[in-house]
Amino acid sequence: MVSGRHYFYQRSELQQSKLQRPELQQKQGLEIEVRYVVNTDGNISQFMKEQKAIALDTTYAQIKTDLGTYSRFIGDHQVHLTSCIDSEGSSTVTTEQFFQNRYLYARKLDRLIAWSLGRNDLLDKRCLWIALSLSDPHQNSDQMAAALETLWHDQVMVWRSQFPQP
Repeated sequence: MVSGRHYFYQRSELQQSKLQRPELQQKQGLEIEVRYVVNTDGNISQFMKEQKAIALDTTYAQIKTDLGTYSRFIGDHQVHLTSCIDSEGSSTVTTEQFFQNRYLYARKLDRLIAWSLGRNDLLDKRCLWIALSLSDPHQNSDQMAAALETLWHDQVMVWRSQFPQP
């Protein structure tokens, strides 16, 4: 990993009670993490385990969209959404998806020419890892997932046009 940004937004509300006790406070939080990763295999499960101490098991969903694939799961009373945006702007979650895209893009003429001139590697193994999570006691997991999917779409559109040069 070369660099990254971590943002956490929180809003607190006191439940209406006679005492307005702080222990009745309900917290809503949105976490956005973007990391620039080099020499990766695009394995989101491994990255989540290493960087977030979250082990993804078989209960996570892979959702395919027009922008690529992302992973969604629920854990610790939060909805999580994560993916790897490659240098061509496609989103992947597995090693197989990541390298399928790498081999596809390696066959582009401009990439082959740059490689033959020693300007870059034939396979670009960089990605922007995006991890989003949302907790909100006032929404069910479907509502939170829908909100995160909208945010993920916006993040992919922003970052695909700002992907770092090698």
